[in-house]
Amino acid sequence: MLAVGREKVKQKGLDKQIELVQGNAMELPFADNAFDYVTIGFGLRNVPDYAKVLSEMHRVVKPGGQVVCLEMSKPGWQPFKAIYYFYFKKLMPLLGKLVARKYDQYRWLPESLADFPDLPRLAEMFREAGLQEVRAYPLAGGVAALHMGKKGNERA
Repeated sequence: MLAVGREKVKQKGLDKQIELVQGNAMELPFADNAFDYVTIGFGLRNVPDYAKVLSEMHRVVKPGGQVVCLEMSKPGWQPFKAIYYFYFKKLMPLLGKLVARKYDQYRWLPESLADFPDLPRLAEMFREAGLQEVRAYPLAGGVAALHMGKKGNERA
């Protein structure tokens, strides 16, 4: 993906302004207080320690900066919840097998969400990581969620 990203950056003439870096989300290769914004999109479910990643994001964002996470979530409103889970757990893996010929990848998606924190719990984890003014927004009926938190002006 970095090779694809580098090519896109180069095609847009942004290779002097954008540097792509490979790293471990649980040990970010950046200095403390380095960025105005730190984001993760549909990646938090894929790490072994969500709290550690949020802590690292908090560490590298500047005081007053924002940490933003866009991730899958768990709908709570019935009957949509029941319909969605039937589709997500039963139909989507079958459709993935029929259309994309990739059953395991589509079966894994619902499994990856099973133990992932719901919207209120992830918001609490943002606070536990030291973020303030935490806001969480359900999207697409709760299928996804946007979480945002601000780093306070902490003293060293």
